[in-house]
Amino acid sequence: MAEEINLSEHPLLEVANDIIREEKRRKRTKKVVAVSAFIIIVFIIISYLGYAIGYYIANATSLSLLSKDPEARFAQVGFRLSEPLTVTEQHKYNLQSDEGWVGGEGYVYWTTQNVSPQTMSFVLEHEGYSNTNRLSPVTSGSFTKDEDPYLPLTLYEAPKQNRAERHNLNLNVADPKDYFGFTVLFRLLIDEDRAGTIPLDNIAIYFNRDTKVHGQNELPKALRFGFQSGAKKDIISPGRTLLEENDYTGSIAVGGRLDLDDPRAPASLTGFYDYTFGLDGAKYGESGEQIYEIAYGEFEQPLTNENWGEPLAEAEEKLEHGDVFHAVTYKGVRPLINVVPQRQYYTSFQKYMLDGDKGEPLCYTNNLGVAEMNIKFWLEGWDLATTNKVVNKSFGMQLHFVAKRAE
Repeated sequence: MAEEINLSEHPLLEVANDIIREEKRRKRTKKVVAVSAFIIIVFIIISYLGYAIGYYIANATSLSLLSKDPEARFAQVGFRLSEPLTVTEQHKYNLQSDEGWVGGEGYVYWTTQNVSPQTMSFVLEHEGYSNTNRLSPVTSGSFTKDEDPYLPLTLYEAPKQNRAERHNLNLNVADPKDYFGFTVLFRLLIDEDRAGTIPLDNIAIYFNRDTKVHGQNELPKALRFGFQSGAKKDIISPGRTLLEENDYTGSIAVGGRLDLDDPRAPASLTGFYDYTFGLDGAKYGESGEQIYEIAYGEFEQPLTNENWGEPLAEAEEKLEHGDVFHAVTYKGVRPLINVVPQRQYYTSFQKYMLDGDKGEPLCYTNNLGVAEMNIKFWLEGWDLATTNKVVNKSFGMQLHFVAKRAE
């Protein structure tokens, strides 16, 4: 009789079972690895989207109006545009035509009291300005509060090098794509059954306390917010804290020496204040060939030959951490001396911020309950904070306004 074999104890079968168990284990491991990898990828995507959305929100521009007048409880924000909008654009960005009620040039469109970043971006692009929250340096030039108050601010190109002239004034009007601007309207309304019984004029518009501008590095200090409304015109430096005892006033020079040479330029140019080619001194009433340090921008007095010293026999030692505004004079160059630059005076948000009974109004409503402001926002080319670290960097603005009846 043949011997009965116990298959469960057969060596080959045990090997086969081991192989099967190992294969199953490998498959489970693959599944676990695949699921883990999927979870990690999803986590990374969510984290990135969260960062991207947060970054977008932080670096977007929004605007709102809050009414603190007990009689005029309803508020709207509007924009004055140069060209009409299509019906599709009106619906997409929640903008309703004024139909000539306000009057004036262009086309007025109203939205709610809160303007979304998408609507702000559309308005800027529609008017031909930058809509990316990334700006290139421009300048207002010299400025004093309420100077030419009935004219909107004009912005000019940042200084550009011209080595054929010893004074580069550079008052060419800036490209709107290098900054942005808009004309905003504020409207206060009352209940329909009380129309005509409550005056809507002389209601003051201020910045609310949650107004802020933010960006990387020194960017907020380099930015400028300029506005014009009626007889009021001013420039604000959002990133600076100014003292109330000084009437929240600061200033920068808008004239002087600069080093605009590309870092890849020859060593005889980089680190040195810009200077002219060898020029015929007869051009300026002098003799022989002259090399002048270039004077950029605006000065209190017209420049004369006395504003350039004797040529240096040796170049000054280069600065370890020089930049556009900080350099030295090259050998053989006549340094710019004894000059007084003109200045851009600016203030801070605090000056126009409603804080209890403090704050200076930005503007006032008319008899229709409407106030209007022309606003420009730019990267100030003459500010010492405007270095390569902030050029074309993005920033965010939350422009929150509040209305309160003047007492």
